[in-house]
Order: sequence, then structure tokens, then C-alpha cells
Amino acid sequence: VYLEGDEALDATIVEERRWMASGGLLNLVIGVEGGRVHEPPAIDSRGVFNPEAREQAHERLARHLRGQFQKRRFTSHEQAEEPARKAAAWFLRHHYSKRPLLTVVTYECR
Repeated sequence: VYLEGDEALDATIVEERRWMASGGLLNLVIGVEGGRVHEPPAIDSRGVFNPEAREQAHERLARHLRGQFQKRRFTSHEQAEEPARKAAAWFLRHHYSKRPLLTVVTYECR
């Protein structure tokens, strides 16, 4: 049992922390406007890439995601979340042999 303060941590929290410790954390923020991905995704990562390689890796991932979404239309911004997660996971696994904890935030541009 893991404790934080006086409370036991949920197994899910412990699993996520282990995942972050072993693979790092990568966040994607994606804006959708009129059913299409509006602009390149904002990407931030910690513990995934060496600091000197991080920017280039983010740019490569952003290009890959733009290519994946170029011809896709979504009925809501939420509908883009899972395809983005899958596309990013595939890219990171195949090009960098990385499996970070991925978080994806989508929003409707106005």
C-alpha cells in the first residue's frame, strides 16, 4: 500500500506514476475548428527525450499528426482525442522506441 499523507493511493495513480517514471510524460493540446484540426498541436514532454533533442522530436511528431489529420473531419473536438493518442503512440513507438504516458487535450477553436 502506498500512502500520500494519511491516505492510501489508488492503484491507478500508482500505475500512472510508475508509467511516468519509466517512460516519461507527453502532453498534446489540439484545437479543432469546423471539424478540422486547426493548427499544429502544442506538444510538451518531460522525461521522454534528451533536452537537446526535444524540440526536433516535437516538430517531427507535430508533422506526423498534421499528416494524419489533414483529410479528417470530426463532429466534435472530443472525437479527435483518441485518434491523436493512437497516432502519437504509434509514432513514438516506431520512430523512438518510446512509450510515455500520453495525455491529449482537445478544444473547440472559436
